[in-house]
Amino acid sequence: MRFDTLVYLRDHPKVTGSAHHLLLMLALYGHQDTDVAWPSIATLAYALGVQRCQVQRLLKRLVAVGAVRITRGGGRRTNTYEVLVPPELSTPAASRMVGMMSMM
Repeated sequence: MRFDTLVYLRDHPKVTGSAHHLLLMLALYGHQDTDVAWPSIATLAYALGVQRCQVQRLLKRLVAVGAVRITRGGGRRTNTYEVLVPPELSTPAASRMVGMMSMM
């Protein structure tokens, strides 16, 4: 995840408190090329020091304000979480590589 994206998430206008900590945690767990994360609810609860039901409530809040999109895993598969950022901060991995190559 790009630095300017992390700054945006740090200062997210609609997220506060524990939901904000969860948003940043999902960003840190995100894959570097896709920004999609797939930690379990138990993993997130442990990392945040809260109960699993609290993580589920916080995720609902993040979805409600448009900060996260959840794709349900189904069965024994874990959910995936996509942290949503404004289009100007969301740059595909290929564009990032082109930008890095032009700096050389």
